Amino acid sequence: MGRDLLEVLTLRGRGSRVSVAALLQTLRDLGMKSLMVEGGAGIIGSLLAKRDVVDALIITIAPVLVGGAGVGYDYPTTAAGDGALRVVQRFGALHTEIVVLSDTVVVLPPAAT
Repeated sequence: MGRDLLEVLTLRGRGSRVSVAALLQTLRDLGMKSLMVEGGAGIIGSLLAKRDVVDALIITIAPVLVGGAGVGYDYPTTAAGDGALRVVQRFGALHTEIVVLSDTVVVLPPAAT
């Protein structure tokens, strides 16, 4: 029964990491138009690092944006000037409420272009 509902794909990457571009292209080739990624700072940071990959973000903050190892408030500024707030601003976030010791859900639609 499981074989009728599930297809396991193997993708190559570097070390234990799968190429985000290869993964998204494979899913697109299979006809997928929407993908929910539930993960931690590493996977979310790798998606945010690529432009025009993420259409919208729905993030549960507990109690930081995505975490210290990925896109958190301490996210390093890159040579392109993309610190944590700059990355989030691409999604048009004008106001975000952070309540420490309580989860906050933030929905960031894509910024108007």
